[in-house]
Amino acid sequence: MLDQRRMEYRRAIEAHAERRQLQQQLADFPELIAASYLAGKQALARRSAPPGR
Repeated sequence: MLDQRRMEYRRAIEAHAERRQLQQQLADFPELIAASYLAGKQALARRSAPPGR
């Protein structure tokens, strides 16, 4: 049980470090963030739009 909790804690720390590193890398390219946001928004709009006739 203790080993399982330690592994979960370690994975959480690693995931946090990976997210932080990715955010730092993306901060160097704000245009990629904007492009990704717009692409995701367009894809969502296409999926939620009613079928055409």
